[in-house]
This record gives sequence, structure tokens and C-alpha cells, in this order.
Amino acid sequence: MDMRMPEMDGVEATEHILLNNPQQIIIAMTANVQKEDVDLCMNAGMKDFVPKPVNRAQLIKSVNHWMIAAKRLELRESICLMIMS
Repeated sequence: MDMRMPEMDGVEATEHILLNNPQQIIIAMTANVQKEDVDLCMNAGMKDFVPKPVNRAQLIKSVNHWMIAAKRLELRESICLMIMS
């Protein structure tokens, strides 16, 4: 999620997305790297933070981490549904 967008900032966009899909994983991408900026992103519901300019290895690491986490959550939800059926 880019934090600076023309119509809506990343925090507001994140809040809208999470209202409709609370499980959505959102990673912040911004040049604003002060602690307050990172905290703002995390408090809005973003799961991770990648500073700009983007370091390719760091971006890949973050995306891989959250893809694995999403797969685990998906698997747990599937198991719960099977048990409840």
C-alpha cells in the first residue's frame, strides 16, 4: 500500500479495505520511515512495512512471509470448517 496517493492516503484506504475484508494482508510502502509513520501504518491494520526506495530482497522477504502466513490461515480455516461439518 502506497501511503501517498492522490485521492485517499494509504491509512484511509487500508481502513476501507479491512472493513470489507478483515483478513486482507496489507504491506505499507513509503519513504516516510519515522517511527510515528510506521506506527500509523501498523495501527491502521497493515501487517508489515517496506521503506522506499524499495530494497528488492526486503520486499521479497516480506511478501513471502505474508504469503506463507496467509496459506497457514487458509489451511486452519479449512480444517475448522471440516471439523464443524
